[in-house]
Amino acid sequence: MHKHGVLIGALATAAAIGVPASPAFAGTVRVDTDAALVKRIYFTETGVKDPVSGTTTFAGETNSIKVTLVGTDFRVSDATTPLTAGAKCTPIDANTASCPSAGITRLDFILGAFDDSFDNQTSTSSRVVSGPGVDTIVNAGAGDDSIDVQGTKAIDKDVVQSCGAGADKVLADSYDPVAPSDCETVLVDGAQIRPVPAPPVTPPVTPPVTPPVTQPVTQTPPPSQGGGTPDPAPVVLPSVPGPITPAPVAPVAPFTAPSLQAPPKALAALAGSAHLKGRVVSAALRCSKAGSATLSSKGSRLASAKFTCRGGKASVRFTLSRRSATALKRSSKPALVIAVRVGATTTKLRPRLAR
Repeated sequence: MHKHGVLIGALATAAAIGVPASPAFAGTVRVDTDAALVKRIYFTETGVKDPVSGTTTFAGETNSIKVTLVGTDFRVSDATTPLTAGAKCTPIDANTASCPSAGITRLDFILGAFDDSFDNQTSTSSRVVSGPGVDTIVNAGAGDDSIDVQGTKAIDKDVVQSCGAGADKVLADSYDPVAPSDCETVLVDGAQIRPVPAPPVTPPVTPPVTPPVTQPVTQTPPPSQGGGTPDPAPVVLPSVPGPITPAPVAPVAPFTAPSLQAPPKALAALAGSAHLKGRVVSAALRCSKAGSATLSSKGSRLASAKFTCRGGKASVRFTLSRRSATALKRSSKPALVIAVRVGATTTKLRPRLAR
């Protein structure tokens, strides 16, 4: 089923059983501090709570984000979807929010599913992560930016129109259009194509040196004059050793440059934060096929679950023991790890836990 069809089907089912329809989806922008204590403007798609099961999932939505600086505040707008003003931000209208710029050093925007766009008109560094769908980075801004448009399908041909000023880095797939020249560092399928790596240096080969050969020398005294004592026997000087044969030199193997083959692509990636509700931890994934997952915290295994991949995304739910759920709620730094296994490949994901 197409990813739009999944959403429509879910709403139709809710209406059939008498559950009120959920409000229109909206992204949330807020002032936040990440695990490295970086103060940032943080945008994610808003989770939708199922009134029957109580679980929260992140439904795809089309976002057209633009960030500007008005006075001393960031002005964030979404031209296609209503925008929710989160922590420390103030709503201007249904599609616009204002957030204070004091202390902000980065803009973090997780665009999520569907065809999204991002335009940063400020000099603050940005970190933009695309999701399933064809996404467009109009301008990453004038800071040192990081743009991740790696997808899960060949049809997701994401476009980077401009990285802006600063030292910028782009992670792309081989089926994405080539990033423009103002993107200083570009990796395609994990292999660096810009700047072009220096060619390998072949060490010089020194030919073997053959020493000169010295022949034995015989010295004969001059003949005697007149009669008398006969001439003595010729004096033979000690001979110099014969030709010196150098030891054989092993052939030098040709130098082969290291392979730049890209590492295998991960078969699963996070599509947002993990969420704790009661004894259930849920997380949205970008995926290529169905698999299983194991949740652990600080090296301790908490729970396992299976998931089904539809339309390039999946929702995996872990049911914890009461003791594990209580410990997770009390932990300030739970250090969650989700080990996703698809076939013979395991990918470890480290989600941020939202309570």
